[in-house]
Amino acid sequence: MNKEKRTASELAALIMREIRELPECDHITRVAITRLFKHTPHQPNWRFSWAVNGSWAVPEAAFKVAEKFQAQADLAMSERSEPSSRRSAVPTFGHG
Repeated sequence: MNKEKRTASELAALIMREIRELPECDHITRVAITRLFKHTPHQPNWRFSWAVNGSWAVPEAAFKVAEKFQAQADLAMSERSEPSSRRSAVPTFGHG
């Protein structure tokens, strides 16, 4: 399966948009996306880390959201989006 390519900014925005819908994640302020240079072909080429207000733990629901996007998208080689005639102003993934 060929994964969609997304920039770190796009991935972070997608993850945070979904996180904002989960009340138990309201203390998460940011997600950081970092490239993994050593990975096997079927594993993600990026990882995520969280910034939170206070000393609250990150809920499992937040990890599930980020892991869903890891399964759907690879980190693009540059911060510039790859050209696509169907790319919208706000990136989305199809549900299905």
